[in-house]
Amino acid sequence: MIDKLIPMNLFGDVRKNIQTVCDEFTWTIPKNINDLISNVLDTKVETKRTSETRSRVMFYGLELEEVDWTKHLDDAFSNSPYISVWNKFRCHVKSYKDMHVTLATRNGHPELFHEYHSKFQEQKALQRKEFQKNQKWQNRSVTETARNSQASVHISIKSVHWDDYCMVLKVELPRGLACGNEVPHITLSLLNADMMAAYANQVFRHSTEQLALNGSCRGWLKAFT
Repeated sequence: MIDKLIPMNLFGDVRKNIQTVCDEFTWTIPKNINDLISNVLDTKVETKRTSETRSRVMFYGLELEEVDWTKHLDDAFSNSPYISVWNKFRCHVKSYKDMHVTLATRNGHPELFHEYHSKFQEQKALQRKEFQKNQKWQNRSVTETARNSQASVHISIKSVHWDDYCMVLKVELPRGLACGNEVPHITLSLLNADMMAAYANQVFRHSTEQLALNGSCRGWLKAFT
């Protein structure tokens, strides 16, 4: 048996609906009701955003800070017997914006991919809270780098390797930062623009050519689509 029907707008403001019910029963609205509602709505939005992010991301990796790799390698190769090799690859060096260290791919490293997905979302949640505190938060792309002081990592550049088609930088990551690839690296140059990026993994398997380096750069965890 229904005692009373209370008309509400299911598509309207949640706060107004709560006010309607409380007025009908002469209940007192909790002082923290706005915070409680905001937390529920934020949780729903975050859950939806997380699901959308996971479906769009192809791999997680480290986005690199701006570095003039061409200049660094000009210096490294200048007094080496491999200067002719460098000249062949030099004009095909990628922009730093297109360089990264792959950590885990969706299809190749599913378990590690899930771990980085969770970590990335935690970092993004912390960023959102920080922006909200400063009342400067705006909705941003799910692929945006989670850049903050905690997310930055130090990447050591150990050596440069190459074969007939590809040149890569072998890197060393901080302890505890897992990488799905057998050898963590940065793809520096591909002579064939149509060549798959995954080919870079093959360089370490069938090439013994290398030049030792002693450099470093910073990187930030990023979701790549």
